[in-house]
Amino acid sequence: MIQVRGLSKMYGKKHVVEDVTVDIQRGQITSFIGPNGAGKSTLLSMVSRLLDADTGEVLVDKSDARGMKSNEFSKKSVNIEAIELYECSFDDSRACLIWQISIF
Repeated sequence: MIQVRGLSKMYGKKHVVEDVTVDIQRGQITSFIGPNGAGKSTLLSMVSRLLDADTGEVLVDKSDARGMKSNEFSKKSVNIEAIELYECSFDDSRACLIWQISIF
């Protein structure tokens, strides 16, 4: 299981991800859908350790992801991918990207 607890990221004074908590169960696929600029890519970049969170933690099978070596993290079978760009009607945005995360 992937457990995201209180994850936040700011650029300057702007929160791009604020206090996100979510559990992603092993064997399930979870999608994040929203307009451009909603923080989906930033959130998943923090989950995958490409970007440091300002606050919060990511646990993979109850272990802190930040302390894992890359080969150990990849052996957990965490898969993050952009799967579709489509037209949507959130706010004034016309294009949305679906991000999908799974752990097997």
